[in-house]
Amino acid sequence: MNDPVADLDAIRGRMTADELAAATRLLKPPSPLWRPEPENKPQVEAYRSKADLLLYGGAAGGGKTDLLIGLALAAHRRSVIFRRAYVDLRGVEQRLIEILGRRDGYNAADMVLRRGARLVEFGALEKPGSEFGWQGRPHDFIGFDEGAQLAEAKVRFVMGWLRSTTLGQRCRVVIASNPPVGGEGEWLSVWFAPWVDPLFPAPAAPGELRYACTRADGTTMCVPGPGRHRVDGAELVALSFGCVALAG
Repeated sequence: MNDPVADLDAIRGRMTADELAAATRLLKPPSPLWRPEPENKPQVEAYRSKADLLLYGGAAGGGKTDLLIGLALAAHRRSVIFRRAYVDLRGVEQRLIEILGRRDGYNAADMVLRRGARLVEFGALEKPGSEFGWQGRPHDFIGFDEGAQLAEAKVRFVMGWLRSTTLGQRCRVVIASNPPVGGEGEWLSVWFAPWVDPLFPAPAAPGELRYACTRADGTTMCVPGPGRHRVDGAELVALSFGCVALAG
């Protein structure tokens, strides 16, 4: 019986240095378009989080926008990233082009990237009723950049279209935000009270998962774990939520 390892070594032995280098490049698996920065441990933790709904925040320069773009490029098929106004998205758009290294597949007029099976869209939620333009448009990743600047009702509405028909495709929402200031974005303190409210009776550690079910009226109820739970007479599936690196 032939030894495949010995056969491979024999083939390598007959190759020139240039041929060997070329073969190595061909056999090397393609690098993902984006990876979290190894030295940015909160970003790595957020990227790897199993939370269906994650709050990732902190001071400027923490890689919040990069995380949203990176997840859209590396882990999802149909993504949308929101900011309050379209003018606020220019920096996000520029960062997307920097990460890609080229503009191939990007339509600047519509602010949409199409590359193979991957779709990345940008949207704004400032104008009254702007959230309704996203009704019936499913995405398996929804990102909110500077989430504290957005209205809770609009965020909740577009989150209702988080879904995928692709077998095995994970769906998740990430809200990237600085801490709420002066009443703006206080709804984040309610949604993620186990991590950000110092008076919450059962505080959660950064990265820890908690679970909640969403009632028909849109309100949520914390439940002890994943799976199905009976809430107000209805059987509901719990979603996991978490928080990483939010500064107080």
